[in-house]
Order: sequence, then C-alpha cells, then structure tokens
Amino acid sequence: MGGKRSGISRKPKTLARRYSDGQLDRADRRARGVRVVLEGAGQIIEDRAADGTASFLLRRTAHRTMHLDQLLAQDELKLAQGQPIDRAAYIGAAQTWLRYALAIGLGRVARRVPSVREYLESLKTSPSTPSASSDSPSAAPAASTVEAP
Repeated sequence: MGGKRSGISRKPKTLARRYSDGQLDRADRRARGVRVVLEGAGQIIEDRAADGTASFLLRRTAHRTMHLDQLLAQDELKLAQGQPIDRAAYIGAAQTWLRYALAIGLGRVARRVPSVREYLESLKTSPSTPSASSDSPSAAPAASTVEAP
C-alpha cells in the first residue's frame, strides 16, 4: 500500500445503504449539464475547424464558452424562479462569455458564397428569377462609343 498522499487507501469503499431523496436526480442533472457542455463545444469545434483538426486553444475556448453559457442559464433560471443571484458574478460571466464567443468567431458567421459556375447554374435552374434574354437591355453590357481625342 502507498504512503501519505499516494492515492491508495486502505479503507474499503462502501456504498450508501440508501440514497437520500433527490440524490439520483441531482447526479443526473449534473451529467446532463456536462453532456450539454460537451455537445455544444463539439458543435463549435466542428463549425470552426473545417478540416477536422482543431487547435488546443480552440477546443479549450469552446469548452469554456459552453461552460459559461451553462452557468448563465442556471442563473437565469434562478431569476425566473424568483431566487436571488450574485449580480456581479453574473455580469462578469456574461462579459467573459461574450469575449470568448467573439474570440471564437461566434459573433457573426459568414455565409458560403457560391462560385461563379454555381451561381450561373442556379440562375438557369431556378424559375423564380427572371431569365436573361437578348431582348432585355440589361442582358448585354452596352458598347462604349467614347472616342479618343
């Protein structure tokens, strides 16, 4: 057996003879919170790391962002139930969450711009857009008739 602080204990591990009221619900709620944090961080990493390789900094920031999001949601739930919260801690967490979200790039997501070929094909196939015909003046650019002096 190990010495002090070795992590090995001589004491036998015992389980409680019975669970207190709500003990399993509390454990399930904690596990659910962890799942939400991990799933949310996974979505952020998947969106931000296009090639599948995410840096350690991105993974860490995504997990911290989702953790703060969970903390803010818990405080908002307490407020909705009429319970008091620590406003300074809430404001600090909200500011930190915003800073992390902006660092990851969650403030604005640029949409995918189609290539020229995809754009021209979409014009041909979509019936809702007016088709370019040779009769319309906007179909072909006007020839320049300016002469050099």
